[in-house]
Amino acid sequence: MIRDPDYITWLRRQYRCQDVLNLLHLSSVGIGWHLLGDLAITFGGHNKTINQSMLRLRRHGLAEYVSYGAGGSFVWWLKQHPQDRPDRASGFPRWVLRDLSRKRRVDVLVGDQTAWAQRLQVHPGTMRNFLSGRTHTLLGRYELAYDPAEWLARKCCDLQQVRGDGLG
Repeated sequence: MIRDPDYITWLRRQYRCQDVLNLLHLSSVGIGWHLLGDLAITFGGHNKTINQSMLRLRRHGLAEYVSYGAGGSFVWWLKQHPQDRPDRASGFPRWVLRDLSRKRRVDVLVGDQTAWAQRLQVHPGTMRNFLSGRTHTLLGRYELAYDPAEWLARKCCDLQQVRGDGLG
């Protein structure tokens, strides 16, 4: 959560008050999946203005998120200080799968679900059901190890050592 008064003052001098407030609100609710309507209720605003503000936050490099249609947006990074930068290479949200036949980890980046479905020759809806946890295996070969929110929590908290599954 953003708490540094000097950073908040810096933000206020650089950006619109509405965007600064929305960044602080996002910081308080945390990274993860969010529906625009829920954010509007939580922040006391309207879908349109929250959406426009989020677009500006991303354009100004203050937030990174991936929209997933009606499934909402996955906010995966919020700028915590003026020098903070997102790590796109290792920080981009993903589902982590276990390939049971090859005994290896497979990463499916958020936004690449349709490409993965095509590559595996399955219907995109089947892939979506699998990634949302509605089915336990895909093609009898893939098992969901964790979703983007769990992946991010593991990345931030280094939980792979606690669990010992070696998928970290």
